[in-house]
Amino acid sequence: MNSVGLNGLILLRTRSVFDKAAEVDSDLRKSGSRIPDADVLIASVALENDLVLVTDDGHFDNILQLKAENWMRVESPGEGKVPAG
Repeated sequence: MNSVGLNGLILLRTRSVFDKAAEVDSDLRKSGSRIPDADVLIASVALENDLVLVTDDGHFDNILQLKAENWMRVESPGEGKVPAG
């Protein structure tokens, strides 16, 4: 499969992105959550490339394995996600 890029950023490199999208969509359906297909694909690109997604879109909160940051929301010290462990 050919890469589709924008200003040097590779968005769709391999079939694995689409396989991850199917997995994410299936997990969301099982949990009763639905998000737009475009958001599933965006999350899958981030997951497959081990990227942090910077977004103000709450849809991505439903994807537990996704590393996401919201630079628009200001959090108080100690607020936010609880560290694992």
